[in-house]
Amino acid sequence: MDERTRTRVPFHVRASIQYNGRNIEGDVENLSLNGLFMNTREDLSLNTVTKIIVHLSGSSSELSLNLQGKIIRKEEAGIAFSFMEMDLDSYIHLRNIMTFNRTDSGKIIQEFEEASIDTEIKD
Repeated sequence: MDERTRTRVPFHVRASIQYNGRNIEGDVENLSLNGLFMNTREDLSLNTVTKIIVHLSGSSSELSLNLQGKIIRKEEAGIAFSFMEMDLDSYIHLRNIMTFNRTDSGKIIQEFEEASIDTEIKD
């Protein structure tokens, strides 16, 4: 049974996390307004809070989403994170990524408007 409450979109970029003083890299498989799934073979502990950096690059610039997330699920292919905190710029970029990568962008906008945001947005 799928208990997800937010739309998930496939989105393939590099990401890194800070875990117990180590930098661990992997590939984002999909993301939502609440979290992401990152492909990695690392064995990380559930409920650990980590810094997550999603690396975005274009033809002339690079930027990152700076997030804080908690490991909520482990699978053989990777780790699922729930977002706990993000800066305002990352929130705006995440909203744009979700809107542009979903065929039903109206649903994404509605999710943003209805969200009782479990994620802390910082200026």
